[in-house]
Amino acid sequence: MKYVLTALAVLGLLGTCFGFALSGVSTKPLTRNGQQQAAQKRMKEVAEAVEARKNGDLVPVARCDDPAHHFGLMDPLTVGKHTFVIKNEGKAPLAIRGTGSSCKCTLSDLKDAVIPPGKSYDVTLTWNSGHAKEQFAQTATVETNDPLVREIKLEVKGEVRAVVASLTDTINLGRLTPSNSKSKQFVVYSQVWKTMDIERIESTNPHVTAIVDTEPYQDSFARDSEFNTATTHRVVKVLYDGEAPHGELTGVLRIHVRPPADWSAEQQAVATERIEKIKNGQEVEFATSDGPQFAFPVEADGSILAEVGFHGQVVRRLSLYGKTLRGETIKLGNLKSKETLGTTWTLVGKIRGDKKAAEINATATGIPGLEATVDILPSSNAAEQSFRISLKLTERLKSGIFDRGQAGELSVSAPGIPGDEQLELPINLVVFE
Repeated sequence: MKYVLTALAVLGLLGTCFGFALSGVSTKPLTRNGQQQAAQKRMKEVAEAVEARKNGDLVPVARCDDPAHHFGLMDPLTVGKHTFVIKNEGKAPLAIRGTGSSCKCTLSDLKDAVIPPGKSYDVTLTWNSGHAKEQFAQTATVETNDPLVREIKLEVKGEVRAVVASLTDTINLGRLTPSNSKSKQFVVYSQVWKTMDIERIESTNPHVTAIVDTEPYQDSFARDSEFNTATTHRVVKVLYDGEAPHGELTGVLRIHVRPPADWSAEQQAVATERIEKIKNGQEVEFATSDGPQFAFPVEADGSILAEVGFHGQVVRRLSLYGKTLRGETIKLGNLKSKETLGTTWTLVGKIRGDKKAAEINATATGIPGLEATVDILPSSNAAEQSFRISLKLTERLKSGIFDRGQAGELSVSAPGIPGDEQLELPINLVVFE
């Protein structure tokens, strides 16, 4: 045990100094003889390799100073290449071979190779950037015969330029009040084109439309790297009409963008064909010398489609508030039977919107002697009407539980307001002797 711990300590020190990676040693509890034997063999190899390096023996030493390459921004559907240098800093030949790569990467020129002591070997990684705006990261693995560095993982990463994209995938319209319209901006941009025009914008929800805005983009917090690297952009204003029924408001904006004049029909056709091949898992050849070829959703009329979702929450026109209101239930609490007669509770209500109710009705049922009365209150807000509901017990109740199947109910309505909303809320009350 002391021998093993000493070897690990030395290995950790060397790894810190030289950047060596230890692989193949499991830290999980070993329960089978085969696993134990494999681990013991690996520990022995590591210890011997550490000792050999200390003594200057004839062993290979693999090193790659920059195993990760960040290419920055790259055009869609183009080929990238980067050469990594693997060195042999040991005193014995270093054998290397490529064992695999992620789906968009190829170790284009790596065969089984042997690197003499003191020499280096160039490994070229080739990748295609794909067609979607995304954070790009691909890897490839090189195996070696260095006992301390069994694998070298090579990585390329960066971002793929967007042909047409939005700074946001979803627009949050937030809390929406009845009869009150609302607007919000977002940006459609390209990191490839120098000019673009939005032909039309379609909405899947009749209460939300969008137009190209002539005002500058106001949201300074969203001026991130995507916006700063855009070669052209258009500001779009989303308009909510204030007339949607209460509840969740959702939909999608379909933005049709016209490519610039120098974007030929041939380029569109090539890009469309290639994106279909990629979707179907077919092989695609990528041009590297005659300029980038892009892919995007092309509509039948030749426009390019970008989609942005939106959502918001439309509050009720008719709402109640009060200490006894818990969610959608009125909880009157616990009362002694002798205290029930004459007990009163109060709720405050609001009707939102510019349409005022001529009358407001409230009815309590299910609890004997519980009556509801309504008083309309003065309000200085032209877009809001306030009222008060008083709940009063007009008789003494015997002990009982008014809950769940035995609960009472308060019905509130305001005939004539848009949507003709009505509230029906359960009432809970416990009476004991």
